Amino acid sequence: MRTRLMQAGTWFVVFVVMSGLAVATSAQAEEALRWKFKVGEKLDYDMVQQMSMEMSGAPFPKPLTTEMRQEMNMTWDVQGIDEKTGEAVIKQKFDRVKMKMNSPIGAFDYDSKSEEAPTGLGAIIAPMYKAMTEGEFEITMTSRGEVKDVKIPEGVIAALKNSPNAGQMGDIASSDGFKKMISQGALVLPQDPPKKGDTWATKVEMKNPAVGTQTIETTYQYEGTKDVKGTQFALIKPTLKMSFGAAGEGQKPAMSIKEQTSD
Repeated sequence: MRTRLMQAGTWFVVFVVMSGLAVATSAQAEEALRWKFKVGEKLDYDMVQQMSMEMSGAPFPKPLTTEMRQEMNMTWDVQGIDEKTGEAVIKQKFDRVKMKMNSPIGAFDYDSKSEEAPTGLGAIIAPMYKAMTEGEFEITMTSRGEVKDVKIPEGVIAALKNSPNAGQMGDIASSDGFKKMISQGALVLPQDPPKKGDTWATKVEMKNPAVGTQTIETTYQYEGTKDVKGTQFALIKPTLKMSFGAAGEGQKPAMSIKEQTSD
């Protein structure tokens, strides 16, 4: 079954993927939705994610429920724009990370701004989050929100490699795995001008020795526009689907998901 450390790594991937975002726009289905970055501007990018999971089956005599909540406060500092392609170079700073979990195997409440030393599972994930909040990531992003490149601070890479039981964390304990998570943290906009009800999807695969290959597919649906104090915003609804593959050839998946919903 899953180890406590593996759960932390898996859920971190899920939370980064599950980010809804409202993008400023002046039209509905008349022009393509695009990021319009300006050199020198700083954008506050906040994600708040909640998850409720229930596991059942051997060796558990009854279903186990886990509740998790994560908040990430980030700043995007636009460094440069390619006038031909519209690609932007952005310095991303994690200003604060908060994570809370309640489960049958234990509970913790982590806050990167807290002066108290984390304990339990919080102490295991603390080095990675500490490195994240102390360093700056450099991201190259297209006007659609596709992340083409990520430069990761050496301190974060070292923290991943030196994490306890890093081998059990699979891709998340590698620079490539971390790049995947950063890439999935930005909303990719549709190629063409959307009509209400149009959908598009992104997919990421992460390998983990304990559960095999974890696939997370996010389908976005355009819900039209909404006026907020005189500004028209595009409403985009994400729906997440997660599945697990076998750890190796000829093996069965370590677990399966009977039912899942996202909102």
